[in-house]
Amino acid sequence: MRYLLAVLVLIPALSAAQGMAITSLHVADDLLSAAWSEYTGLGEPAYYVLHLYADEAAEASTGAATAALATNEIPVAFTGSITAKVSAYTSAGVALAQCSGTTWPMAQILAGEDYWLPDWVERSSYTGYAVGYTITEPYYDDGNQQYKTWPWADLEPTEGNYDFSTIQADIDDAIANGYTLQLRVQGSTYGGWWGFDLPEYAPDWLFIGEPALLDSTCYHYDDNPTGDLVRVWDSGPAGPDSTFHVYIPAWRPEIRTRYNAMIRALGDWLYDEENPQRADAIGSAYVHGISAARGEEMSWWWHGVADTLGLVGALPDTMRDWLSGRMDAFADAFGEDRYKVAWVGSRGSFRWQGSSSYRAMADTLINRAWDKGLGNRTGNIEQWWMKADDPAAGSTVDAEGYVTVHDTIPPIANIRYLGDENENIRGGEAYWPTGYRFSMLVSLHRHLRWLWTSDDAEGVNLPLSDYWRLAAGKNVYDSPDAWAYLSETPTSTDLTDAGVIRNVERWLYQRDVEGGITAPVDRVERNFHVQMWSSGIDQADSTARRTDLGAGTPQPYIYFDIDDRFADGIYGAVLIKVEYRDVGAAEWAIEYMDGLDVLRSTPLVHNEDSGDILTATFRIEDGVWDNGLGPDMDFRIATSEDDVTVRWVRVVRWLDGMPMP
Repeated sequence: MRYLLAVLVLIPALSAAQGMAITSLHVADDLLSAAWSEYTGLGEPAYYVLHLYADEAAEASTGAATAALATNEIPVAFTGSITAKVSAYTSAGVALAQCSGTTWPMAQILAGEDYWLPDWVERSSYTGYAVGYTITEPYYDDGNQQYKTWPWADLEPTEGNYDFSTIQADIDDAIANGYTLQLRVQGSTYGGWWGFDLPEYAPDWLFIGEPALLDSTCYHYDDNPTGDLVRVWDSGPAGPDSTFHVYIPAWRPEIRTRYNAMIRALGDWLYDEENPQRADAIGSAYVHGISAARGEEMSWWWHGVADTLGLVGALPDTMRDWLSGRMDAFADAFGEDRYKVAWVGSRGSFRWQGSSSYRAMADTLINRAWDKGLGNRTGNIEQWWMKADDPAAGSTVDAEGYVTVHDTIPPIANIRYLGDENENIRGGEAYWPTGYRFSMLVSLHRHLRWLWTSDDAEGVNLPLSDYWRLAAGKNVYDSPDAWAYLSETPTSTDLTDAGVIRNVERWLYQRDVEGGITAPVDRVERNFHVQMWSSGIDQADSTARRTDLGAGTPQPYIYFDIDDRFADGIYGAVLIKVEYRDVGAAEWAIEYMDGLDVLRSTPLVHNEDSGDILTATFRIEDGVWDNGLGPDMDFRIATSEDDVTVRWVRVVRWLDGMPMP
């Protein structure tokens, strides 16, 4: 990382009490690196302006001896805390201007994105990543989960005879290596084609006996209108390259009763009092319901699904009863640990099929899960503009395209499983860095506690991945930061009148008001993976907003409102970090109100038109964040000479101690 600006302090000499004679003013690299990092939050700088030179006989007043170098440069090795070190310097007359005063004398500029958080921030309980079928060493001892699929056919090889030995083997490995398991019991799929033959998760004994519970004839309304099995096309009508799943009619009473009995038996086994380590090794469990995840809950996106469901007897009321009973079985199995259980269900596909009765059924099931004390998996954070209005995420979108996540819904207000699968996980393609960042920020915007990932995914943006670990699970009262990612994403006008989703926000809100009407810029084309479910709309995301000095009425500002709950917990200084593209000749600063109701401004940042992504950090101690600027805003970015292009803005609390409500 490279710092473009720093502060030069010139002091003629240290005091006699310090026992040093200064021939030139510098501070040793090792000391300043630590002091700079703790007091500015900017990480380790690549070069320093301040160094300390002393004569060969010098000795620090703290008693830590130093060795003179031939060049007369002594790396002063104070023992004790950073505070003591900085205090020693300031008492000697070396004023570290970055660490004092109401504001820094100039912004500190960092090349690239900046995900720094204060040292006091710790990972929240019951948060982390879920990884694939093999867990690699970096994930051990990090509280992560490994997801595993166990077929009903293996767990109940003959009717009423349960065999959980495969789960025990996985539990033993998880305990030995310090991770937990995400339990996925699949029992509805009975083959299919995805370029390869799909497994038969349902047990064979369902098809054996006189009479058998099921026959093996496969039904599909467009070419074979008889049979117990149901074929659902995943990617369109039948064709040589079409993919499909085959499902058993798991909603029938004779099938669902047996499945639920197996789940309750599994719960008895997990919570055996003589083997408490079994339950401790299970970090979460999926209740497969309405989604296309892992092929278990049916691929509901294709237009023929609702027709198929009705014709085979899976009417909305039938599905509600079937899936409610499945939730009950999991809740009984996990008892007081039911917060680990995630209902997998959404209404998204039914929106596009225009099926209001199925959509209402899906909404009812979400509330049923929450009433039972369960959490849920949301879905599609990488394509969130299609599901910004989603009860499962507690999110609503207004006519202008701004999304509100209601943090009063049970899985957010309480510690329950709330997760998703980030499928923007590959590097190399032009969109993936943008897509991965977008998805990660959306997952925090939605207050997710768990996120599916992989080694490849984390490698797309390691600082962001590490930041997510610390930020996940925080609420407005204990979060170290509030932020707004200034984006604009086209979506269907069926979702919002504006036809776009504006920004991704977490307790910091950017709004266009008079004098601050912004323009979306820095468009990035989506790749095919993200486009394929959103045909007919613009296939690009704007990843920044800029001022508009050239408008008929110039718009020199970008306005921000800090959530009042977050603002009420700000004590002393804040850092405001502005990620921007260095284009044009803008001269810009942050303006805010102080305690005397006087408009104040930070020092200017001067753009140099390098085209680079930079982050400017401002320290402000005298700000008052009570909506006193403009129309109920707290601060604004103000520019002159040229427009400023801004990507991500964060308000970081300097000190811990925010009171709980």
